[in-house]
Amino acid sequence: GNTWELLNEGLPEGFVNRIKVSPVNSNIVFATIDETSVYRSDDGGQNWELQYVSDDNAIALAILPDQSNTDVIYLGDYKIGLRKSADSGVNWTSINDGLTLFVRTLATTPLEPDTVYAGSLSAGVFKSTDAAESWQPVGLQERNVFKILVDPANSNIVYAGTSLGVTRTNNGGANWQDLGQKLDFVFQVLVDDKDPDTIYLTSLAGQISKSKDGGQTWTLLETDIPKANILAIAQDPVTGAIFIAPEREGIYKSSDDGLTWSPTNNSL
Repeated sequence: GNTWELLNEGLPEGFVNRIKVSPVNSNIVFATIDETSVYRSDDGGQNWELQYVSDDNAIALAILPDQSNTDVIYLGDYKIGLRKSADSGVNWTSINDGLTLFVRTLATTPLEPDTVYAGSLSAGVFKSTDAAESWQPVGLQERNVFKILVDPANSNIVYAGTSLGVTRTNNGGANWQDLGQKLDFVFQVLVDDKDPDTIYLTSLAGQISKSKDGGQTWTLLETDIPKANILAIAQDPVTGAIFIAPEREGIYKSSDDGLTWSPTNNSL
């Protein structure tokens, strides 16, 4: 993350809203542009091809390649709900049986590839156990859900970042427990790859909260990060470094578990 290379061949001018890398082939990358279109790269971002354009100015809010099949893509759309493509984006079908239309976030797990979670605005969390063919509400209906994260080691443990803080289920959505952090709007949730008891949350105005005991207690990190909404967070699986993206402020990196942060925007 110290230096960056521009990879725009085939992409139009516009804001890149989402980037997703295939979990089974890291050369396959999907990106949403201006929340209206989806592009795919098969060579690690060197070249891009248009896969989908939203109907009626609908907004593409979440995209997730299938964990076990790189040809299957799930796409959250503003007015149309959830769509699925089984041929890398050539054809799309609506799969909204039991699902609210405004899908904000999607999550799957390699442990149960037919299980999909969808978070919506104003309607909570939905769950499918048949590869998104049908859906059932599993709670949090009074909340806007911005992020869903499934524990990679235990598919029954699911975190939801919401408009009323972060909550967790230990039984696949049957019950949810609020975790006692002091952030209201939680946009992103990150569980440390090397220590599942360490959890990071991001929120409004550059706020980052951290727990080292599985969410029992929280510390609001003191940082000099710009006071912008932090809409993305990621971890280097090799070094453990944490990267965040404050809105319109570039990329910041921490190599000491969130104690200090520095911009890493060379050529970005």
